[in-house]
Amino acid sequence: MIMSAIPDFGQVETGLQIVYKVRPVTRLKPLFMESGYGAKSMKEAVIIPEDELRHISKGLKKSDEDGPVQESSEKQLEGTLRALIETASCPHLSESHAAAVCDTLRGYLAKCEDSDSSDIRALAYSQKTWIDLFDIFLKTWEIRKPKPLKLLLVALERNLVKNPSQLVKRELVAYVTSKTWQAISLKNGGDSAVKPCLQALRHFMCKHVIRAQDIVLTVSRHPSANGADRTEAQNTPILLDSSSNSRYVECSHRFLGKTLHWLRHPDVAPITGRLIGIFCSSLHVWLSSWVEPASSGKVGHGNQPIWVSGLKSSIETQPELLDLFAIHVIPEIVRQDHGSIADFAQALLLKHLQTSNVIACGTADLHINLLLLRAIKEKGAFHAMDRETIEGVATTLLCHRDPRIRLIAFSLVVQSSSPKLPFTQTALSTLRSALPNYHAEVDPKARQDNLALIKRLCLRFAGVLKSLSKENPDLSTTKPTIERDGASPKVSTALKLEGAALEQHLAFFVWYRDFLLQELSPTASYQRHIVSLKVIEFFVSNEASFSLNGENSSAFKRKRGNSNDPFYHGLLTPLIGLVIDPFDDVRGLAASILHNIPRIAWGSLMPQGLPKTSTLLEYSVRDPVAARGSSFTAYSPTGDAGLSLSFQRAAERAQSTARADLADGFGRLYDLVISLDATSDQKHVWSDTDQLILGRLMGVLDNQIRDARSNIHSAVKTASLHGMLIAARYLVHRYNSQGPSCEILSAQCRTWQEVTHRLLQIASNVWLTVKDVLCADAPEGYELEIPGDQATVGTKDMLSFCWRALKESSTLMQSLIAGSQGTLTVQSFQHRHYKTFGDLAFTELRELRHRGAFSTVSQTFADCCIRCVETKDSATKALPGEWYKETLLCIQQRATALTRRSAGIPALITGILSATPKGDFFDTVVNDLQAIAHTASDINNVDEHLDLPQVHAFNCLKDIFTDARFNVSVEKHMSASLELAVDGLESDCWAVRNCGLMLMKALITRLNEGTNTLSNKAPSTYRHASSPVYDKFPNVPDLMLRLLTQDDTLNSERLQQRITVADALVLRAQRVFPALEIIEQSGIPKMYYSEILQSSWSHLEGSVWAIRDKAAKALSYLPNGEAIQTEARRCLQLPWSDQNSLHGRLLYVRYLVARLKSDSEGLSTVFEEILKQYQNMVLRNGCPATRSTYTAIIADILAAATKTKLLPKSSASAEEHYWRIRMSIIPSKLSPENWRDFVQYLYQDCPTESAFALEAAAKDRCRVLVERLEDSTNLEFREIDISQTIFANSGTCRHPQHPEQADHVLRNTGRFLATWCLEDSQSPSTIRRMMTSWSRALKLAQDEHAEVSTRQAAIDSLAEYFENKKVDSNEALENLELFLNLYDSLIDDEEDVRDRGAAAVSKLLLSVAAEDDTELVPIPLMVPAARHQLLRFLKSRYRNSSILWTLAVQRLVGRASCQTLPCTLQQSDQMPLSYSPRTLLGRLRKDDTALFVEERQNLYIDDAQEAGTWSEALLSLNHTAINLETLGKLEMWTTEGVDALIEVAVTEIDGPLGWTSKPEVFTLGVRILHAAQALIRFSANENLGVNGDTLRGRLDKLHHVGEENSLNPAWLRMIKKALEKSEYQE
Repeated sequence: MIMSAIPDFGQVETGLQIVYKVRPVTRLKPLFMESGYGAKSMKEAVIIPEDELRHISKGLKKSDEDGPVQESSEKQLEGTLRALIETASCPHLSESHAAAVCDTLRGYLAKCEDSDSSDIRALAYSQKTWIDLFDIFLKTWEIRKPKPLKLLLVALERNLVKNPSQLVKRELVAYVTSKTWQAISLKNGGDSAVKPCLQALRHFMCKHVIRAQDIVLTVSRHPSANGADRTEAQNTPILLDSSSNSRYVECSHRFLGKTLHWLRHPDVAPITGRLIGIFCSSLHVWLSSWVEPASSGKVGHGNQPIWVSGLKSSIETQPELLDLFAIHVIPEIVRQDHGSIADFAQALLLKHLQTSNVIACGTADLHINLLLLRAIKEKGAFHAMDRETIEGVATTLLCHRDPRIRLIAFSLVVQSSSPKLPFTQTALSTLRSALPNYHAEVDPKARQDNLALIKRLCLRFAGVLKSLSKENPDLSTTKPTIERDGASPKVSTALKLEGAALEQHLAFFVWYRDFLLQELSPTASYQRHIVSLKVIEFFVSNEASFSLNGENSSAFKRKRGNSNDPFYHGLLTPLIGLVIDPFDDVRGLAASILHNIPRIAWGSLMPQGLPKTSTLLEYSVRDPVAARGSSFTAYSPTGDAGLSLSFQRAAERAQSTARADLADGFGRLYDLVISLDATSDQKHVWSDTDQLILGRLMGVLDNQIRDARSNIHSAVKTASLHGMLIAARYLVHRYNSQGPSCEILSAQCRTWQEVTHRLLQIASNVWLTVKDVLCADAPEGYELEIPGDQATVGTKDMLSFCWRALKESSTLMQSLIAGSQGTLTVQSFQHRHYKTFGDLAFTELRELRHRGAFSTVSQTFADCCIRCVETKDSATKALPGEWYKETLLCIQQRATALTRRSAGIPALITGILSATPKGDFFDTVVNDLQAIAHTASDINNVDEHLDLPQVHAFNCLKDIFTDARFNVSVEKHMSASLELAVDGLESDCWAVRNCGLMLMKALITRLNEGTNTLSNKAPSTYRHASSPVYDKFPNVPDLMLRLLTQDDTLNSERLQQRITVADALVLRAQRVFPALEIIEQSGIPKMYYSEILQSSWSHLEGSVWAIRDKAAKALSYLPNGEAIQTEARRCLQLPWSDQNSLHGRLLYVRYLVARLKSDSEGLSTVFEEILKQYQNMVLRNGCPATRSTYTAIIADILAAATKTKLLPKSSASAEEHYWRIRMSIIPSKLSPENWRDFVQYLYQDCPTESAFALEAAAKDRCRVLVERLEDSTNLEFREIDISQTIFANSGTCRHPQHPEQADHVLRNTGRFLATWCLEDSQSPSTIRRMMTSWSRALKLAQDEHAEVSTRQAAIDSLAEYFENKKVDSNEALENLELFLNLYDSLIDDEEDVRDRGAAAVSKLLLSVAAEDDTELVPIPLMVPAARHQLLRFLKSRYRNSSILWTLAVQRLVGRASCQTLPCTLQQSDQMPLSYSPRTLLGRLRKDDTALFVEERQNLYIDDAQEAGTWSEALLSLNHTAINLETLGKLEMWTTEGVDALIEVAVTEIDGPLGWTSKPEVFTLGVRILHAAQALIRFSANENLGVNGDTLRGRLDKLHHVGEENSLNPAWLRMIKKALEKSEYQE
């Protein structure tokens, strides 16, 4: 029986609207439906049932046995083939049905091709049949599984190859290429067919059915390629003549550019890359056959392949695609034909990178070249000499500013075809200077990429060291000796010549390990900590890879029993300090590494002065609270006294401050103590000792909870619960991490059941303790009656205490139940435990009002539900159902408790559903909630509390639809929920409307497959309609019209009596925004196109600004390709009714311009039309809002021109224009008068003080962009000098109303002063006065508390100054302060300020590299490298400057920065070192017990590292620069500081978490020791009068005392270095 397809709702094709509903009928009856454009059409559609298809397939197999098809069956075969095509065209077939029809179609097509009948073969090879099947492939790709369609494509390819008609072949090839070109150009069909078109084209090109010239010919026929020659191109074949076919080269570039555009979408990027690869290969073959070899693009003739220039031009206009280009395109190009590309790279790329200035080389050009080199190197296409050349090129780019270029250069250095290939000496030296910069990388993605390469670098070093050791057996008698010299290695020179490479690699390896230890200092940034920890973890967990074989490798062995390796001993103290770091991942990594350090290495932590009186385990079961104040006497015979001391210190800190990081660190150290005591075969065994430890811990918790319940105020300050709860959690997690044997379980389950019961009781008591605070309707404002002696306990302290206690108790419960099946905790759980556990979590979620507590408790409850369902006990399995019934009852009973978005009720529902994320139970829950939400609300009495269970139901549904666990199950409930959300938006009750709006937002996110329409990120899918929304959910268009057109809610009499006009506007926006968001993401369905578009356009011209803006943004996504600029011109040309209409249209144009940012032709066209409207938009327009939007559009266009450097072609002479800026963006036919008038408007003040601030801000931004574009032309103004206009009015801008204006003036001052100072008429005193005033302004602007935009303007001003003023060899001293301003910008807390400073430094160093210091690297530098190079430049330029020497002293001791210096540098040498280091040390050592610590303003700078930097600067200057008075004060300050350190070191034991672990104390000690080291080296010069012997004696005493009392290892290394390097170097 044949099935019927009834038109219902779907896609439009040639004016015909058909959607199929399958039902059995005898024959199909024609039905009609009006299309989206009002046309009526009729078509008969036949659907063959799936069973019938299988019957046909069997018939095909039987006919194969019977032989060829007979003539009598030809007509029947043709009818069946047409029915199969119609069936395959149906979009609503099931997966099995669709696969069956595709298989049958392929069989029929093959049967027809092999038929003896010419008519049947003609049917198989007919153009109509092939096109119909190809269209099926395109239209059904998105809704069906790919495998049947790919097989259908293979059948089409075979049919095309076997087609006897060459004319039909050419026409079909043209059809495929035309379809693809239209799809990627967004013409005639939108973007729904892009991916299948790319798939098909790539398949045909791989099979050599379609060639590159076929595609180029199709592109050349398109009017946009070359409109004038369109007719000729259609009928003229491509001749292999380069002089007459330049347009075809342009067409190939055009095709590459359009195709590359689709790389930005992840789901289509892979096929795009594969297509570009095969296209470039085919294009190269075609171009190689051209007549003129010089123009053919062959390598070896001095020309690069033409496709290379096409890719480069496309990437330059779309730089955001570089990363995707590297992933998807480059490997495919090299894979297709790496031989010719390798020749090209060897002939041109390497030479280009070696000989040209990399600053002059554009980023895109440099990036593509490096990508090609890396891909070719990975293929092994280079010779050994070329590899060395590549490594030389790459090492120069390791510190490039662009992280992508750095990454490629780093990979070129690290990667090698052989892991045993040694590095060159240049590479080792460059890596040694570059690796510290990579450790400080602030970008997370770049940091992760660098980390992966650093690990590969370490592995390669291990391979190289092993290889070199084996290749030099004679080194066993003259093995290299590694001597520790502080943090630097000193390698013996006793090696033979053949061992030099081994010595270099060993020296680098030792240096890097010592560097890793330095990076663990307490003052280092998070970035340096996390990278170093991950590398150390890699070292520790891969010991075998870094062990060298042979007698000469003893210094690097990593055997567990070897305790002589100082690397492990140096790790312990800093790692224990990082266990209490504020960052959770730092704490986790540090604890993980500590667990893996060899057991015997812990003996190095033992302070020598501790008596041997007790064991570690005896201490670990003590009550840390009760032990406070008592002297510590714990010592372990195995050497764990240092760890026990650290444990006590962590416990005291956690109890005294109640901070989360300290409490977590205490818990981790508790777990570490127990782990180290257990032997390797007992770590996961529940022993008697473990019972004792955990029992004692639970006893402490019981006491603390009892005290907290009796006096919670006292507990907040003295007995925070979460530290002990964390420790219990880590212990429980240890036994859950690995399941013991059945024998152990049977013997221990009873004991563990008792532990479980006791832990559940502890969690219940914690809840009873904190519920009064956390269950208040507004917990943040909750206040208890505070006794007089506890007045210091605030609301924040109380709330933090309660929240953290509940959070950690819930997490402890989760760790109990979250173990894998077979673990001790899970096996010991019984029904009563699950019941108690779930009831407690249920109660907490039902009662809680603190939103922060929901997340942890909800996850715990969800895990409990999942475990209940997984058990075999039927009573336990039924628990989630019981909790669901209680939740429904709770929804009704708590219908008046509407705070906190229904509080924990939605978490209860999602937790229960997580156990059964699909099935009948899930559907029942959703249906029940929809029924509750659909009940009408009664708001007759607005003065009483409303009984609104609908609110809870709405919020539960919202959480269900936003939970990724239910993605599949919620699909069937989408339509009904959309109806429900719209009903909620129309409710008279505000609470229901608000919940309806939140549900609608969640549903829209689900419609968009998880994409948030409010995000600025590019969509993850290539289609504008991210999913077949209107096919899946047919009621969506009707709901959109309902939201856009109806306004019944606002017309409600009851509602109008209770809302204001402003509230009514908000209600309107709440209704309109959801529909506009759907349009923004999914477009408009074509059946409703005119109605929805008309309604949306009415809102675009409405009276509400926010709705106008939203409508403009949504509608701007509808046009594509050339229609964007056409729509922009139409909006500007058509008349408008009022200012609201004009404003909406301008907003619409602005969003359209944003989509044209990479289209120079489109921007020029729109810009021309915009400036033509200057008279109407500005001079004749009195509305500031529309004027500001008009100005903002021009600013956007100018910004796009500045950023992308768009240069549209123009043949007009410069004399036709008033502004030469038109060479950057304005077309030749633009009227110069319009531009002149507009620029004059920009430099006029706003007419009144009441004018919109938006207009002033837009004008200010536009002025800046105009000047930047003017600067880029390097031409003089003819009538208006913008700089003079600015500074002529600078007096009136001294106190501007808008900060943007002040920043603008400051930004342009640098360029103005640089130009003004060059004039001969200016006197030195005037210049000095102006420079002093500017310097003062820069200091104020660079203050760390200033706005980021102001600090950016200060750096831009400095950059403009040095860019326009040549830096003479005889540098004036007043410029030193400007250089220091630049230096301070490189240690700013804001990343953008640092980047701007690095760019300015790079340009400065480039300008002086050829004159002063040829060793300076002439590339755009990353921030750390720029700081190093700038300081190196200052030390070279001001080598004899006493001012720089004095400033270095001030920065060394921490008393000076650019912001605190006096305005006159000549007075800075009189600044005393006034503060006492002893007094400061005492103040810094005081403990801060505040719960919330104020964060430092600048988290980027490392004061200890800066002290070392300026100490080196002191030593690098000539002795003539030393100021003797300041030197004497520095000696007195340092001596007092060393004495203060000795006093503390004698009386107190340091060690991990000791008195030097505070970052401030550590920094002060580093400053003192660096100053001592510098003074000892100065003492070698008798003329300076420094008493070096006294300092050496004091340092030696400090070193001796420090070794006895475990002084910080970093300090001990510094002291040793200072004592050994005592010779002063001139």
